[in-house]
Amino acid sequence: MKMVRSTKNFFARLFHTRNIIIISPHRTNHLSISGSFQVIGLITAVACIGWASYSTGSYFAARDVLQAKDETIKSVASSRVETSFNYIPGAVPAPAVPPAAPASTLSYAMPLSDPADALSAVTHDKLYARIALLENKVKELRSANVGIIQAVREKTHNKIISMEEIIRQTGLNADVLKKDASRQHKDRPAEATQGANAAGSQGGPFIPAEASGTEDPLGADLKQKLDQMMLLNDILAVLPLGSPLRRGEEESAFGRRIDPINGRLAFHPGMDIAGPVGSPIYATAAGRVISAGWLGAYGNAVDIDHGLGIVTRYAHMSAVRVHSGEPVKRGQVLGLEGSTGRSTGPHVHYEVRYNDKPVNPITFLHAGLHVSQID
Repeated sequence: MKMVRSTKNFFARLFHTRNIIIISPHRTNHLSISGSFQVIGLITAVACIGWASYSTGSYFAARDVLQAKDETIKSVASSRVETSFNYIPGAVPAPAVPPAAPASTLSYAMPLSDPADALSAVTHDKLYARIALLENKVKELRSANVGIIQAVREKTHNKIISMEEIIRQTGLNADVLKKDASRQHKDRPAEATQGANAAGSQGGPFIPAEASGTEDPLGADLKQKLDQMMLLNDILAVLPLGSPLRRGEEESAFGRRIDPINGRLAFHPGMDIAGPVGSPIYATAAGRVISAGWLGAYGNAVDIDHGLGIVTRYAHMSAVRVHSGEPVKRGQVLGLEGSTGRSTGPHVHYEVRYNDKPVNPITFLHAGLHVSQID
């Protein structure tokens, strides 16, 4: 009991209530820390230090074990490699098949003169077997490569057919457009070469790709199809396949009609689409604005040059949102629907012109419905 009492007294003296005084410019605070809170804090600190020491020791012990295992594995692997290749001479021809022994000697074993010869023969057989396996792998890879190229070529061919069909649905000649697009692309390699020379010095003899002897006929055919697909993709990018209004109804079609103002037979070079008053009017393809503003009977109008001889016109706008010379993207807002110029009500007069001749816009709208079906 005396020992217990002395122990309690010791802890009472050691962990008695302590006051921490916090002095600020305007007031003084007293913070009391009880003895039990001090004991809990001490136990927590000792536990944290003990756990940190145990974790550190375990980490270093595990690292030493892993390093020892790595050294053992490297040593074993090195000894096996040295044993396997110790007797392999360079450029050794394939061993000749020995002649069949006479029947009277088949029961006798003829030992080799040197054990190294036996090991070398076994190793040579393994080496040639390995070479044969690698040759088979190369053949399999070539076969798989040919299969992949054929699959890509077939998919590319189908996509080319789909893209050409969309162009035909517009009423335009796909072959003529491809020739026009190819002529426009002829200037691009020269520009690319100038850019490369500006970036750094280059040189060397000119050797045409077809004369290098390394061209794979199958790969060359696929490259040609991919180039054709990219050319068609560039053509589709400039074809006006969208609608100038998100919501609208056709009020007047392309072609001959009775003029809505004077009642006489007339030719309508576009189509009239009516929607909610003030609806945004969108560019149906990417291009460059060649005129924007008042255009006589068309009222406020915007003309866009899409290249390849294709121009679209958007007329009777209440407001114009683009300027002449400005590049525009497909779906960009050009202005707002209105009834300016020679018009009987709010609508957008939409024209598509090819080589300065009006063509029926409805064929382009119908063709645009099939664009999303291309894989």
